[in-house]
Amino acid sequence: MITQLLRILRESIKAVPAMKYALAVAGILAVVAMVGAFKISPAMAVFGAVITLVLMVAMVIFARLTTTAPRHFFLPVTVMMWAFLVITVATAFLLFTSAFFQWPRGLRELIGPPVTAAPMAALPDDTGPLVAAAQQQRESRDYAGAWSTISRAVASGPSSKPARQEQTQIAMAWIRDMRVTAPATFTSTVTPLSEHLHLASVTATGTLAADIRAHIGYSNFLRSREGARDLKIEEEYVAAVALDPANPFAQAMWGHWLAVGHRPLEEVKERFRIALTSGRERDFVQRTRLAALQWYGTREADIERVRVADEMRRNHEPLDPAYRLEIVTGNYPRWGREAEPALLAALPAADHLATFRWLVEGRDLSRSPIESYYLARLTEAAGDCAGATTLYRPLLSLNSTFEEKIKAGLARCE
Repeated sequence: MITQLLRILRESIKAVPAMKYALAVAGILAVVAMVGAFKISPAMAVFGAVITLVLMVAMVIFARLTTTAPRHFFLPVTVMMWAFLVITVATAFLLFTSAFFQWPRGLRELIGPPVTAAPMAALPDDTGPLVAAAQQQRESRDYAGAWSTISRAVASGPSSKPARQEQTQIAMAWIRDMRVTAPATFTSTVTPLSEHLHLASVTATGTLAADIRAHIGYSNFLRSREGARDLKIEEEYVAAVALDPANPFAQAMWGHWLAVGHRPLEEVKERFRIALTSGRERDFVQRTRLAALQWYGTREADIERVRVADEMRRNHEPLDPAYRLEIVTGNYPRWGREAEPALLAALPAADHLATFRWLVEGRDLSRSPIESYYLARLTEAAGDCAGATTLYRPLLSLNSTFEEKIKAGLARCE
């Protein structure tokens, strides 16, 4: 078919000589087809074609001059002709390799500065509902559910900053409020949370970085309770405090760690004093403070717990009923008769009575001779002997181990 077309074209040129220009048109069309087939930019094709044509014209001019120039000018013209021939061939070759193989450089770079692709429009962040749900679960202390939800959010939007931030908050909240029941262990539960915090610590700065380092230290402490060794605990607290000296998490967790190691009680108290100056996370600091003093396990630490409870009452701070009950049952009858004077002297009598009533608020004291006795004893110490006598007398019929103390109290009041 192509042969027939060429034959027809030759016959047409013989009949109409001007038809020879159709060959030029066909050539141009062929070039356009090649440009489209190879997806070459029109600007690149035009630029290359113009350069090539300019060089070819120059070469033809110099070729013509070699036949018409005077003899003394013949050698320079000949040299220039062959030079332009070489340049024309090299230019065509390099244009070809630049267009198709980006070698030695892309033609776009030859034309002007590199053209950078327009930034892709940011993908819509559809993780919002999942992040909000995870936050609600965290606030309701459904940490396992929150972690599952936020993991889905991060998987669907890896670049979502809110999802990453919420994941860090969930990890820290779960670690500091960690409770496990068999067959789960501290190690199996804490490990993925700790791994996330290590990753988050790489880019975190300031207070957040200190928060993260403190929680890494506490996660190591939890793992150490199950036999893990050579974990950095106090070192992490030191690093956190270096970033944020009054960081409440770092100082409180450090104080707790000192109590576990039975370091001097004054060191423990100082850590919590600094933690409270931050003004952040006061509820966590106070609960950790009570837990640390309980872990310390000495008479002085128990008396300090009563002082902490009094401070929380006066500041109208919340305290879970379970913590209140533990302070009462774990402190007041624990050390026997010889410890009672020191316990009563822990606070001014009126404050002590108010704090004890706050601790047993809502409880039926008729079912607890111990609590009833101390309510009567503190009422007596506050100077209300009539009220104390009213509280002492019903206790005589309970045949409790406090009978001797009850009689002594009645004798003092009467």
